[in-house]
Amino acid sequence: MLTSPFWVNPAGAQSVIEGKVTAFTDGLAYPNGEISKAVIELAAELDKSKGLRLLPIMGNAGAANVRDLLRFRGADFAILNSDVFASKEISELYPEAREKLRYITKLRSQKVVLLARQDIDAIDQLAGKKVLVFGPEAIAKRSAVTIFNLLEVNATIAHVPDGGADDQTGDAAAIFFLHTDTNWLPRNLAESGEFHPIPVPMNNALSAFYRKAEIQPGELGAYSGSGPIATIKMDTILASFDWLPRHGRYGDVTAFIDGFFAAIPKFRRDRRLQIWHETDPRADVLGWKQHAYAAKAKASVPRVEEEPEPVAANTENTESEPAAVRLSVISQPPLTDQQSDNGGLLTELAGAALERTAWPGTGEIVIQWDKNSLDQANGIVTKKTADLALPWIGGRCNSETPDSETAFFCEGILASDSIFKVLVSFFTRSDSDFDPTAEENMIGRTICRPAELDMTPLSEPAKQLIHDGKLTLVRPPSLIDCLSLVDRKEADALLVNELEGKFAITRLGLSNTFRMIEGAVSVQDIHIGVAKDRPGANEFLAALNQGIKKLKAEDTYSQIIVKHLSPAPKLGAAQ
Repeated sequence: MLTSPFWVNPAGAQSVIEGKVTAFTDGLAYPNGEISKAVIELAAELDKSKGLRLLPIMGNAGAANVRDLLRFRGADFAILNSDVFASKEISELYPEAREKLRYITKLRSQKVVLLARQDIDAIDQLAGKKVLVFGPEAIAKRSAVTIFNLLEVNATIAHVPDGGADDQTGDAAAIFFLHTDTNWLPRNLAESGEFHPIPVPMNNALSAFYRKAEIQPGELGAYSGSGPIATIKMDTILASFDWLPRHGRYGDVTAFIDGFFAAIPKFRRDRRLQIWHETDPRADVLGWKQHAYAAKAKASVPRVEEEPEPVAANTENTESEPAAVRLSVISQPPLTDQQSDNGGLLTELAGAALERTAWPGTGEIVIQWDKNSLDQANGIVTKKTADLALPWIGGRCNSETPDSETAFFCEGILASDSIFKVLVSFFTRSDSDFDPTAEENMIGRTICRPAELDMTPLSEPAKQLIHDGKLTLVRPPSLIDCLSLVDRKEADALLVNELEGKFAITRLGLSNTFRMIEGAVSVQDIHIGVAKDRPGANEFLAALNQGIKKLKAEDTYSQIIVKHLSPAPKLGAAQ
């Protein structure tokens, strides 16, 4: 059975394990978001250091998390945005929420961004017009509706359910999003030049829940204006039900608070997620009361120094370098995995190579996890939200007929020297007679290759068979989909790199059902991609290649590989 990586508590289930607390994350809204990653990191730390089990539950954020925190038996914590109490929906559905919920800590702040057509300069000009909202509906749309209501601007708020595609603006007069959701915007929006940022003014109604903020020039890349833009910001918080001290849940909640607050200084020092540098139990949250125990325990957490607003890199002066290296990573366990130590094998190798470059700014590496290679390419080439890409597979740019996605990426990316090699092989059922070693054995068969992976490993004869209709190729969205098709005998084999294939098969408990066919189809080099228009890109690439060379000459290189890949999973014996 294929299951979510998050533990899901059945409705009405009681908490039966001593020393266990549950937390509703924003996982359904942001399945790979920073909050969910942070909760997973925290769960691992508390289990190791305190013997306390934190069980993340994939919540849908917003009203759903308020409901679950109030009425789900055994729920202790939830991730919420601090403006939930400003929502008319929340006040009508859950009038008791304000008295029964308390915040434990601020986790981060998010600025509101409003882009309008060039002929619109102020938010009140949007009355009677359509405003599109990009970002998760449960979070972004609710905030948009709340803010426009509090500003008394009667606009039509419409949510775009699937961001990232082109030509979605239509007749919209403006676009609303939170600054952490730029990856939801249409790919062609920045270059269209049709929208510009406008202020979101503060009034008395907003001031009860939001703080003043500014969007600095360059902070949003191509969407930024020429000068600071006034806006507002809200906090993302960890909230708790306000159990009475005599209640049985109170002891577990306070034990969690102690463990969490004790871990914060360590996370600020050792972890790469930006959220740990923003998490601040000492911060006041507008519209909320702090949990009484947290209010006392917060004195043990060092203060977070006020950080200046981000300053854009000087793209006209090649001598100027960003203050940190922004590394975009796609999760492909076990090669890259936000749930693994240091982000998995390739992420740790990339970090170690960067540390050996002696290039200004590489002392700080900010990792962002993207959903797929297209989002990654869009962030690096178009939106300028990242400098480096991982993993970048060798050979893609050498194809004579690259697909549009590959061409888009290759146009804006320089590839480093190889940092790692993987074998690409066929996997099939243990009882299958599938044999790809001879062309005649492939005729009439069906092979599966996830759509997120390119076709460069496949041999030219096999590609010709597909072209001639003698071999069927299916391209479902993911590796798990391919495994399911092969398991149901709707496909004969899947083509994937050895490490990913073995990892997924083992994780799903299919080791006795599947086997890897001996004899690699190809060997793929994995590189770090460098944005071509990054200031000093060619010089940086040369320094990065030196860092890779130094790393490979050290024992550290093999130690990292052994750490992540040993012991190797074993699959069913070949027939």
